[in-house]
Amino acid sequence: MERLLVKNVSSFFLFRYFSSILLCFLTLFVTGRLGDIDFLLGFIQYGAGGTTSSVAKSIFSTLGFLGNRYLIICLIAFLSTIVLFLLLKNFIDKKNIKLWVVFLMSPGLLIYTNSVTKETLFMYPAILYIILECFYLTKKNSKFADLISSFILKFFLLLLMISIRGDLTIPYIILFLLSITFKNIFLGNLVKNFKFKSLLITSFCLSIIVTFLVIFFKEDYFIRTIVYLQSAFRYDNLYRPDINIQFIRNPLNYFYIQYLSVFPTPMELINKPYKVTIIIDSLILFYSYSEAWQSLFRIVNPYKKTRQIIAMLFIFITIVYFSLYGILGSFNLGSSQRLRTNYLPIGIIFPLIFEKIIRDKIHFTKIHS
Repeated sequence: MERLLVKNVSSFFLFRYFSSILLCFLTLFVTGRLGDIDFLLGFIQYGAGGTTSSVAKSIFSTLGFLGNRYLIICLIAFLSTIVLFLLLKNFIDKKNIKLWVVFLMSPGLLIYTNSVTKETLFMYPAILYIILECFYLTKKNSKFADLISSFILKFFLLLLMISIRGDLTIPYIILFLLSITFKNIFLGNLVKNFKFKSLLITSFCLSIIVTFLVIFFKEDYFIRTIVYLQSAFRYDNLYRPDINIQFIRNPLNYFYIQYLSVFPTPMELINKPYKVTIIIDSLILFYSYSEAWQSLFRIVNPYKKTRQIIAMLFIFITIVYFSLYGILGSFNLGSSQRLRTNYLPIGIIFPLIFEKIIRDKIHFTKIHS
């Protein structure tokens, strides 16, 4: 049975490899671009600026000698598939394989983590970091040497992630600090209603408060970010509302902003029918997020301290999505699809891996009891 599962998983990753190539090729053919591919390969000398772009360009430009974007995508997708398989193979079994398959076949994940993008460089260190964090949170009585080595490895992974994706690494840094706090300090029964829908609504409401606190206390940073996004997408958003500082500051627009980050407007869909793939992508990610967290909630429900840790982390991780990706993604739907792939390791892969580790521990305890 186990041999059959390994064969099925291997076959799936092979199928996923060819699917990623096909989607990347179609994206290039239909839109004429795929992120900043020509800039990052060194084919042109203008494009996104900043330290993270320079780091990505220094890596991807080494492949520029191949000369053909399609060939380079095939190579990167092949390497990415191998790395992803090695990272995840121990966390896929017959109970969660269907959810893994649905999630890993989301179009945005296939396109933007298997091609010449900063998301490709960010995704795999982020997954490794999440794996280490899950083992840290679930392991009891770890040896001091193991704790130190894990701490150092996570620290360097975070530094690598910062060099690749800058501010988008901040949620992972906060997760690092929260994990240490929650692992060593029992905060009591702070979350009494351990239900997915209840905590989701709570997180959404808290995200509104967090968003407007950031706007109030970090007004200069907020204004600079909004002005930059407005100028960057000025000519790409003919069928979207004009999202400016006043629009975001209005709490009544918060629901609409969240909608714009995941779905096209009717006129946008009519004029750009290929954006139906983003609708499919959003629905797949909604389903994967919901199922992954609810499965984790069920497995940790009997364990008081772990239940509290997961509840607090869920609230934090969900607030991150609404307050960060929900706002940034509202400016441009294509960029939203690309940007939110940076959220997937912490938002969906984290609960999937955590649930598998807990389930294995329960199974091990039953066998040896």
